[in-house]
Amino acid sequence: MAFRVLSIDGGGMRGIYTAAYLDALDRAFSQRRGLEHGLDIGRAFNLIVGTSTGAIIGCGLAKGVSPAQMVGVYKTHGPSIFPKRMPSRASWDLVSQLATRPKYLEQGDIALRRALKDVLQDTTLRQTWEERRIALAVPAVNMSSYRSWVFKTPHDPDTNHRDDHYTLVEVCLASSAAPLFRSLAAIKQPNAD
Repeated sequence: MAFRVLSIDGGGMRGIYTAAYLDALDRAFSQRRGLEHGLDIGRAFNLIVGTSTGAIIGCGLAKGVSPAQMVGVYKTHGPSIFPKRMPSRASWDLVSQLATRPKYLEQGDIALRRALKDVLQDTTLRQTWEERRIALAVPAVNMSSYRSWVFKTPHDPDTNHRDDHYTLVEVCLASSAAPLFRSLAAIKQPNAD
């Protein structure tokens, strides 16, 4: 049996390119096969791995969100998620953003949470695995211990079920947190009191 893995990298708004590419594949294969509603790209893979914007796309695919819907998320919400571009070189804009950047990061964080909640709802990693049988692995960094953390669905029979109750929204926020570009995500451990 072939084991099919989809790995999607990060890159902020450039995630729209990945989502658009997957949408083009979906439309082309659907047209060739005469399918009216398109393919379920997520079901084509046993495991989806993604980081940052790749986590967002990967979680969407694992949940059954179409690539076209993911493109729509980027088009609709992208400007509010990234309300102010980072300066590309040393300039007055860079100096002025030292004071204003936190405000833009907070606005972007609120917009990202809303956009993710709209498309992923309150679905947990466990629900994703139980409903779709698509394994997910999403890397992040636990800043309180400076250690890596890979959020996983309970696809491994020997799992300790550590991540079962994290929502896809929380997982995406944790993976996409990048200082200067995104706010750090503070998410509670679901099993902690």
